[in-house]
Amino acid sequence: YILLKFSDNGKGMSNEECNQIFKKWKEEDKKYWHEGKEIIEKFGGSITVDSEIGKGPTFQIKLLKVIKGVMCYE
Repeated sequence: YILLKFSDNGKGMSNEECNQIFKKWKEEDKKYWHEGKEIIEKFGGSITVDSEIGKGPTFQIKLLKVIKGVMCYE
């Protein structure tokens, strides 16, 4: 796998907000979180978020590594 981590120094999110972030929303501008997760999972990857109030979130994206058209499961 290839692991990508993105963090920021924002205000953070509660556990409830972290649990809701990838659920389907009706608002057009927020649907991309859910669709992005679907695409990542469709190709065998995963995305998670870890945060708490006062600590910016860390998003972790795990993608399958592909070498010359062959998926590598490590």
